Amino acid sequence: MHNQFKHTHFLRGILLAVLLCLSLVLPGQAAYGASGKITGVKVTNLPAKTLTLKKGKSFKLKTKVTGTGSFSKVVSYKSSNPKVVAVSKKGKLTAKKNGKAKITITSKKNRKKKYVIKVTVGKPVKKLTLNQTSASLTAGNSLTLRTTVLPKKASNKKVLWSSGDTAVATVSSNGQVTAKKAGSTTITALAADGSGKKASCKVTVAKRAQLNIGGEVDLAALFQNASSLPLNQTLSGSVNNDMERVSYYLKAPATGRYEFIAVEKDGTPLAPDIYDQNQNELWWYSQDYDTGRYVADLTAGKTYFILFRASQPYSIRVRMLHQVNITFNATDGYYPEYNEQLEEVIKQDAVTIPYMQGDYLYQYAEQPSYGNDTKVFAGWADHPGVSASECLPVRTMTAEKDQTLYAVWADPVVVRFAANNGIFFYNEKTGSYQAIVNITYPRGLKLSADYPLQYIYFQNPTRSGYQFAGWAPSSNAGTNDIINLDQTFADQNIEYYAVWK
Repeated sequence: MHNQFKHTHFLRGILLAVLLCLSLVLPGQAAYGASGKITGVKVTNLPAKTLTLKKGKSFKLKTKVTGTGSFSKVVSYKSSNPKVVAVSKKGKLTAKKNGKAKITITSKKNRKKKYVIKVTVGKPVKKLTLNQTSASLTAGNSLTLRTTVLPKKASNKKVLWSSGDTAVATVSSNGQVTAKKAGSTTITALAADGSGKKASCKVTVAKRAQLNIGGEVDLAALFQNASSLPLNQTLSGSVNNDMERVSYYLKAPATGRYEFIAVEKDGTPLAPDIYDQNQNELWWYSQDYDTGRYVADLTAGKTYFILFRASQPYSIRVRMLHQVNITFNATDGYYPEYNEQLEEVIKQDAVTIPYMQGDYLYQYAEQPSYGNDTKVFAGWADHPGVSASECLPVRTMTAEKDQTLYAVWADPVVVRFAANNGIFFYNEKTGSYQAIVNITYPRGLKLSADYPLQYIYFQNPTRSGYQFAGWAPSSNAGTNDIINLDQTFADQNIEYYAVWK
């Protein structure tokens, strides 16, 4: 009995000692460590802070807590809408019904450190493809890759772009690849919805070619100290006699398209001819007598002669043309594109069209659709959010570098042009002469503007015994009341009348 009492007393002593030690430890110190500091919380198995789950599916979040010293890695999970997405204590997400919810992951030691992801219960991406799987670029040039996301009604169609070697080529958030230096790299597009779907394009970058001028035939002084000229070079010289014959010869460093712009000092365009090394005259690929712009397809290593006549000092700009990509972003509209695989029309947000440098943009550009009559297409701008009056003059613009243009949409207004006792043209459908023409303009556009890609055109009205003088806002107006279409904006529905004299 005495021994049992001693044994019990001994155990009580040990228990009291343990409790005393624990009481000396600060609250939470045993679990977290006194020196620990939480610096961040993140989810490591999602490419972005977004996730799309199909109803009934689950997803286990992998969470990482960072810090210094000894710190706790324990976190808590909370759903903003458990009826849509439920989350367990271990970070398992379960999609309950279609909708959206925010999942917040919070450090239990430092509740200021948290990470939030947006979860959509809907349609995940099943397939992601690029319009190119391989591409070749010259250093300094660019191209824009386009994605196709299936299904077309995927809840989140955003993609994340990356380059395997940014020293060779970089890629922007909209898929524009810019070549930096010679080499190869892989550009990858990854679905941002957490589905893991991705597509890639291998990009090979070559050094920029140099245009080597082999020498000069008639003007030796111009090249006697120069054995080569850069790719984009202006040659200049003077002549002693009226209509003096001038010629140059050059060797093409690479097979491709070359541009020659030849003008005299006062801007008068010259008309050069081109010959091969056997003195056979060649055809220009394109020629513009009004600007002095001539384009030819040349073969690497071959010698060509450029011959022209000048009556005053002149200059010739020579450059090798490269392909550039112009992206036409439909802004709030779309481009309908038929998908043969799905046998249905897909609405594309943008189209990218390859041009050769110097090509006029309007040559291949197509007008996007809006989907209803509430807005009309006004033209293109180099940045979003502009008005119709700020549209660029696309008919006179040429492709010089990779560029994105944005569609400009505006409210429609109807401008009625009345012939005012005259006629416009014979209408075969009605079997009568047209006396009124109605044109739908974007609000804010000038009446004489280049809209949208072709000129607004209707022939001036005619009237027997009278000469058409212009347009005025009333039917009994005189020549002093004529408006200037170049300075008049389509701000409202309005009617103009022909003025006769």
